[in-house]
Amino acid sequence: MPEKIEYRPVYDAELLIVHPPGCAGNFICEVINEYTEQPVVGPLHGDNEFRSIPNHVVASCHLHEFFKLQADDGKQKVYSHTRYKEVLQQLKNKQVLVILPEHHAGLVDCFALYKMYQREGQQRTLDYVKSRAALDFALEHGHRKQNKHYDIFVKYLQKYNVEHLVVTYQNFVLDNNVEQFNQFIGEDDLGLDFTDYNNSNYYLIRKMKYE
Repeated sequence: MPEKIEYRPVYDAELLIVHPPGCAGNFICEVINEYTEQPVVGPLHGDNEFRSIPNHVVASCHLHEFFKLQADDGKQKVYSHTRYKEVLQQLKNKQVLVILPEHHAGLVDCFALYKMYQREGQQRTLDYVKSRAALDFALEHGHRKQNKHYDIFVKYLQKYNVEHLVVTYQNFVLDNNVEQFNQFIGEDDLGLDFTDYNNSNYYLIRKMKYE
């Protein structure tokens, strides 16, 4: 009899923010945590990186994390329709915000990687970021594949009647249109404003391109 696959549990939060790395998920969580008086970590360093502590109110995760195994610190992933159904069942009692990077997938990937380089100092990470910056963060095959996976996830949310809101990185983060999100979570104004966050990221783009 095959051994049962044990996945890492889905965060038990009222609102789950699902997004690729670099899409401001942890920043949004920190704003909500401050508004709801949950523990706040704050920025990690001067490169606009945030961390948040998952709690019963809000948590941030990447789509691939639903498929990480409990063993081996979650480094191994196993994708299956069975797991997808399990996850969707667990999401039925939550609100889900999905952030789609679309044509900005290469850019947000480099945001995440550059911040990782600042933490870990691996030269190959910086070399890759610099190479993508020289091409104006054009999409690669992996970015297109990721975008397609998120589109499939959204269709599953619709099929399983999970309460969700889909936003694009362009409209929600870059254009700072947060009213629909405020309505989705039932708040008039929780203080979410991407102006300073975006300005710091524009500075990172200059660093990635010219330093």
